[in-house]
Order: sequence, then C-alpha cells, then structure tokens
Amino acid sequence: MLKKLATIVVKPLLVALNKVSCKTYKKVYPKYLKWCGVDIERDYLRGGFDPWISPSAYFDPGYPGLIKLGRGTTVSFEACFLAHDYSLDKGLYARTGEHGLIVGEIEVGRNCFIGARAMLLPGTRLGDGCIVGANAVVKGSYEAGSVLAGNPARLLGTVEAMVDRHMAKGDVSFWRGSNCDYLDLVLAEPKPFVAASRNDDGCKEI
Repeated sequence: MLKKLATIVVKPLLVALNKVSCKTYKKVYPKYLKWCGVDIERDYLRGGFDPWISPSAYFDPGYPGLIKLGRGTTVSFEACFLAHDYSLDKGLYARTGEHGLIVGEIEVGRNCFIGARAMLLPGTRLGDGCIVGANAVVKGSYEAGSVLAGNPARLLGTVEAMVDRHMAKGDVSFWRGSNCDYLDLVLAEPKPFVAASRNDDGCKEI
C-alpha cells in the first residue's frame, strides 16, 4: 500500500523531470521502474544505444515482475506491457462458475525499439534488436532482429534489411550527441550505403 501511495507522488515528479532534464530522467526512470518491480537488466544505459523509456508507457502494475526489459531498449509513448488477460473470464464463468485469467511473462531483449502505443501481451518474447511498429499488438516469440507491425502483429522482415533499404534510399538523418537534444540536433552528412553481409530475406515497406 505504501509503495502504491508513493508512486502517486513520485510519478508526476519524474514526468516533470523528463521535461526539465531528459538526460537525468533517462538515468533515474529505469531505477524507478525497477523499484516498482519491473525486471530491468542491470546497466540499462550501457552500450551506446541511447535508450529512453517514455513516462507514459504502461507497465502492468499487477504483475510487474513478469515484465523483463533488456539493456538499451527504447519504449515509446503510451506503449503497453500487459502481463495479464481477463478476456476469457466471462466464458470461463459461464462454463465453470469460476473466474479466471491468463497470466504470462513478457520478455524484451537488448537494444529493441517498441513503437508508440504498441501493446505486448502475455507470453511475448522478443529477441535482441527487434523493432515493433506503432500500434502493433504483439503475442508470441520472435527471433533477434525481427521487424513487427500490425494487429495482430506479423513479421515483416529483418532489421538488417530495413536498414539496408533506408540507407540505399538516403532518407536517414544521423545526429551527434543524445536524442534528448532532438530539437537542436546537428545532422551529419549522409553516409555512403554499405550493404550488410548476409543473405537478404527482404523487409517490406513500413
């Protein structure tokens, strides 16, 4: 009970901190989520991937320990990590006279990107380096480097293929410094296209 009351006070302060000092917020907020029970990998900021977790992202408060977040992962605004599912309750009660729900882990690997308003459901496992598109509804296991989008989410291809395509199109802007300074980014000169050394299994436009 005391922890729930404390979150009511602390969370608004962290939202304000994100607006005042994004760099400080990025260091503090993962620690806050860990205090709330979310299983965040140690040294979350290490590795140079400049991760950020939106203060509006929702981490299931009923089962925070079932949510695992790998180092370097970015979570965009209003993304939802839902480790329980009550949708079967009415049907179960009609058949058995008892209430029930589905509970399952959500495991996100290192250096992933979770798009705005994406929803990760119980039983979701993402390997390292996955990209989840905005508004995607994800359930199931996906290999490292997968690109997912849609409702229900489907595999569109690989991150390597996606990077290759956008590098070839020349529509990528690079910056120096932290993504906290996105309003004052110094864009670098476009880099020459270098294809990844692999067998291209393709990646559809997203």
